[in-house]
Amino acid sequence: ANTASASSRDAAPAAVRSQIVFCGASDSPPYEYVDAQGRPSGFNVELMRALAREARREVEFRLGPWNEVLGHLQAGEVDIVAIAYTEERAQRYDLLADTWMLQGVAAFLPGRRSYPRDAFSLGNEVVATVERSRMHDLLLALPENLRPRIRTVASPTDTVRLLLRGEVTAAAGNVLHLRRARADLEVADLVEIPITASPYYLATKKGRGGEFAWIPASLAKLKERGE
Repeated sequence: ANTASASSRDAAPAAVRSQIVFCGASDSPPYEYVDAQGRPSGFNVELMRALAREARREVEFRLGPWNEVLGHLQAGEVDIVAIAYTEERAQRYDLLADTWMLQGVAAFLPGRRSYPRDAFSLGNEVVATVERSRMHDLLLALPENLRPRIRTVASPTDTVRLLLRGEVTAAAGNVLHLRRARADLEVADLVEIPITASPYYLATKKGRGGEFAWIPASLAKLKERGE
């Protein structure tokens, strides 16, 4: 199954209980994914559980295809997502709390005579990346004469599979996503070229930020305790 849901059971009494829905990708480890037992897992899931406990709230998790996540948020069907920062996203969503720094890379098979230096030297490549991801947006924003041919897929693991099959020349995305995919597929090594770095935010629909002021407040308390 590509979907899963679960609720935190560490909530406070019903008088202060307020359930929210966190939506994320079902195949985006180590941040969010459905584990072998069909349970929501990952960094974002554990963080949201901790924030909910701190604020005496209840949280439900709905994980599915990433290319549907932001649509659910925009439609008001879910409350919170985790996204990499872009100026366009900062205008479209209310950014609640900065939780991580995402490193974006393009990964290549070893043994080439040369490798691109940066995003602006990918023009002759065929690059696989996750549809509607931060990397997808970045590649599309390149000038047309510098833009690689782009193959969009559903998950980071799929980008590495295409690379191994020779259907693309590079897999682009978050470095931890790609390293996890490489480990799962038992790939000994890939050559990683840094492309970008972006802050990672918990976010909600534009205009709803005030409802979730408890999120940055709770995160500050977790940090103070070293949790």
